[in-house]
Amino acid sequence: MQLLRQALNDHARILGPEHPHTLASRDSLGLALDGMGEHTQAVRLHRQTLEDRTRVLGPDHPDTLASRYNLGRALTRAGEQAESIDLLRRTLEDRVRILGDEHPHTLHTRNALEAALATSVQRPQNQWWRRRRNSPPDGG
Repeated sequence: MQLLRQALNDHARILGPEHPHTLASRDSLGLALDGMGEHTQAVRLHRQTLEDRTRVLGPDHPDTLASRYNLGRALTRAGEQAESIDLLRRTLEDRVRILGDEHPHTLHTRNALEAALATSVQRPQNQWWRRRRNSPPDGG
């Protein structure tokens, strides 16, 4: 983690805070934090990176779409399904429009959206273990 933080600091110092390499370093740090379970910090970094990439690169740039996807995934893991679903839906629409329906990034986004949707639905828990052992299989 320390190396990623150092790379981000070095990129910002040498290239500037909005240089594409600096933004890529921040994105990498956000991914690492998310992978380590530091979802709140990851969401903050991904949100900042998305804002900067949208301003610097434009809303349709592939790196901007990657930032929106990464933010959506981090929000899912942080339990913020409503915002995650909204971001992933928009990202999927944009990736289909820009990259095509069968591009690997489009497919990853579709899978991430399905996962976010699945975690947002309250399902009744299967409580088979609570049935009495001597109960007949038909429940009677």
